[in-house]
Amino acid sequence: MTRTLKTLAALALACALTGCGAQPTATAQALTKLKAASAPKAGGTTRFMASHMGYRVDKHVRLFLDELDADIVLREKDQPFDPSAKDDYAINVRHAKVRQEAASLEALLNTYVFGDAKAPLKDLKVGLKGDRVTLSGKLDKGVWLPFEMEGDITASSDGRAKLTPRTIRSLGVRVDGLMALVGLDLANLLKARAEKGVVIEGNDVLLDPSKMLPPPKLLGPVKSIRVVNGEFEYLLGKGEPRALPALPIQTPNWIALWGGAVRVNSVTAYDAKIQLVDANPADPFFYVLDFYRESLEAGFVVSGRDGRLVAYLPDANAFSPEFGRFAPSLPFTAIRQPKSDMQPAATDEDE
Repeated sequence: MTRTLKTLAALALACALTGCGAQPTATAQALTKLKAASAPKAGGTTRFMASHMGYRVDKHVRLFLDELDADIVLREKDQPFDPSAKDDYAINVRHAKVRQEAASLEALLNTYVFGDAKAPLKDLKVGLKGDRVTLSGKLDKGVWLPFEMEGDITASSDGRAKLTPRTIRSLGVRVDGLMALVGLDLANLLKARAEKGVVIEGNDVLLDPSKMLPPPKLLGPVKSIRVVNGEFEYLLGKGEPRALPALPIQTPNWIALWGGAVRVNSVTAYDAKIQLVDANPADPFFYVLDFYRESLEAGFVVSGRDGRLVAYLPDANAFSPEFGRFAPSLPFTAIRQPKSDMQPAATDEDE
């Protein structure tokens, strides 16, 4: 057979096997459908839980989540949950017990709520006197007018924190009521900025934590708020905490991501079962979302046969991506080593 005939024969065989540009065969179509059906899906809700977690927004704003039971709400429901994409999801709180220091609330107001050049309030200071709250600062009345107030903080009927002043002073003079201090124009200006989470209604200052915090948003009504041991203590959410899944590690300080598809760096875990464990449980598990990759790099991860992942991480005690490397001491003497079956069989000479 000449070279030309061999080439024609090869082309004919290729056409027979591939269809030479014709419609896919039934077998090819079936394989395509099988591949699509077997591919993992990104759908499903990821449950977000935490215990004794110190969530650091920045250097000065932090929340202590003693208890958290929430669901991740994705903007794109068919995409995996990526913790680093903070604008692409919100945390829908079913139940949470949250503590916050006065200095943290003060920084939150000055940085995220009234931190822009056109804000009608500035230089705010938040303090505590027993179970009462003090708030002082300057308000824009054409000139910056100093004020100070002291009052009670409770939960409003629509799920916000409500500060009701008992005394109000400006330039050392007592003012009869909040509206007398701010005036209608400033009250309306604050109401127009309601997306920042602070408005004045009647004689009350209303604060909405779900709008005050930067992304990811923490969604959930304020069920109660009080001052306990020099801190604000909130109960958030619409329900009671659900039973916990079978977490791999029993420890007081942890974060868990359970169910759905979760992207961790370049890896996506489907039907995720991920527990982040505090390597130093003597204090709360301090965590900075912006540096979650650095946290993982500084720790170590253990994988179970059932797909559960446990990551032991150091605390983010400094707001910096430079984490000290954490790893258990070697060797892992607590891990049972299986008996080796890789040794060569004994021979007469060995005996």
